[in-house]
Amino acid sequence: MKQSQVYAQERERIINIAPEQYVKRSLAEELIKKSAYWYSHPSKHPVHAPNHFKHIYDPIGKAYAIINALRAEGEEISTPTRSDWKINFGGNTFLISKAVLRCQSTLLTFLDNAEVREILKLDELKHKLKMDVRKSVANYSGYEYEGYYSSFDGNHLIFGSQSISTEDFANVILSKVNVHRLFKSNQPSSSVTTILAASLSSKTSNKKVLSSQPSVVLPSQTICPYCSVKVKTTNFQSHTTGKCPKKPSL
Repeated sequence: MKQSQVYAQERERIINIAPEQYVKRSLAEELIKKSAYWYSHPSKHPVHAPNHFKHIYDPIGKAYAIINALRAEGEEISTPTRSDWKINFGGNTFLISKAVLRCQSTLLTFLDNAEVREILKLDELKHKLKMDVRKSVANYSGYEYEGYYSSFDGNHLIFGSQSISTEDFANVILSKVNVHRLFKSNQPSSSVTTILAASLSSKTSNKKVLSSQPSVVLPSQTICPYCSVKVKTTNFQSHTTGKCPKKPSL
């Protein structure tokens, strides 16, 4: 498959995460099921709390539904359909839709850069996605915190005894695309060819060096200079110094 086709397919996948900035309820529920935790669990380590998905809500979607129900027959609503999925944790609110849209924007930027061969490492991309999640928290007044949410421990946004795992949230987002294809498509074939050629050249040169060395083969028998009898090379010294009848006397 051509590199341009790979990029086109991945761009479509990224856009479909939230087409026209609309986050589907099914995605919002999946994200909370897989990333919500009971952080202060008696077991002394965070435990998944998938039932938190039952507490998500969408005030914008609800308002749109009411307007749509009250509109006159045939009347069109000019305001585009958008969602704003949230979940409250005490006085704080985790902004699900905001986190999704920020992750989508990061992935599109990643794709744009990859097309000009300015590709991030996978761990760098994942870190950016996790930071997108960490930015998506509002206070009790409904205003987003400036910068990143401060109550953070490792991969968890902590809301009292509950938490959201930025790691798990990012993993769900990445499961909707196949960015690994972009790493493969950006691997220059010429560099692979060069590596293979260098490897083959090295092997060939090694063979030449070995073959150029003269091989030394010792004869199995040697003629005695005194009695002209053929004796084994291994016995030559003992023959000339002891057994040979014509050896010179000392």
